[in-house]
Amino acid sequence: MKRVVYLSILLILFTPIQAIADTLGDVLERQDMSGYLADIPAAQPVTSYAAYQDRTTFLLAYYHAYPKDPDFLEDTLRILYIDLPARQVTRKEILLPVKLSAYEPTYLGSVLEVRKIGPRFYLKGHLNPSASPTLVLTEELDVWDVLPGWVTEVDEGEGITCRHNAVHFGGVVTPPEFFRYDPVNRTSVALKN
Repeated sequence: MKRVVYLSILLILFTPIQAIADTLGDVLERQDMSGYLADIPAAQPVTSYAAYQDRTTFLLAYYHAYPKDPDFLEDTLRILYIDLPARQVTRKEILLPVKLSAYEPTYLGSVLEVRKIGPRFYLKGHLNPSASPTLVLTEELDVWDVLPGWVTEVDEGEGITCRHNAVHFGGVVTPPEFFRYDPVNRTSVALKN
């Protein structure tokens, strides 16, 4: 009898429980943006999101969540932008993968971080532990560039230093590679280690 009880308890403990996704409304409430709930589909489940906020701007990058398939990440990155002084809400959809001339088509993966550097937003993604591409958006929310790595340092006079994505599970361990990104000209230069 004890074995049956222990087995039942173990089965309950190790049975995957589907996580309840946050809704867009939940996220906005946690960010003190609940005054904008009437302007958005607040009940929409969301996943893999990150937000940026300063005195005049709120930006949320997210994906719709699908509770029946929680591991699914759709091909549409959604942006919610709020101009705080004007109380104006703008929504935009970006179809992935993004293809720009310098790089291969790029998926972003989960959004880990949103930051604003100068007049642009930098959305750090996560594809695997060694790859975090960065999507660069203008203030108008247009795709400006896609970086094959993530921002590590910002120097107003020198530009933006980024770490290159690395081969993951390739078997060969290589030292990290860095590059300097010029966001005005959309160019990068490799930095020597």
